[in-house]
Amino acid sequence: MKQFDVPIQENGRMILPAELRRALGVGKGDRILIQAEGDRIEITTTQRARHRAQERFRALVPEGEPVVDTFLAEKRAEVAREDEEPRLRQDPKARVR
Repeated sequence: MKQFDVPIQENGRMILPAELRRALGVGKGDRILIQAEGDRIEITTTQRARHRAQERFRALVPEGEPVVDTFLAEKRAEVAREDEEPRLRQDPKARVR
């Protein structure tokens, strides 16, 4: 692991060393993500963070799994249950089927 000693300027800005910018593949105008956990920070690019999230998702969902279709079916069922609740409160006999 490479370490860099980077001073914080008066206005809170810091300049990433050129070697670090090259390693991250970032330049002027690019966006980076800074994540803080306890007394540590992690700096990465938005592209790398997105790629990591996609890899984690792929590890959890089998290839060819219809994730969007499953999600939409679950949401439709949830909405149907929510729509039915007020009717059941108004007519308790409606529960018997």
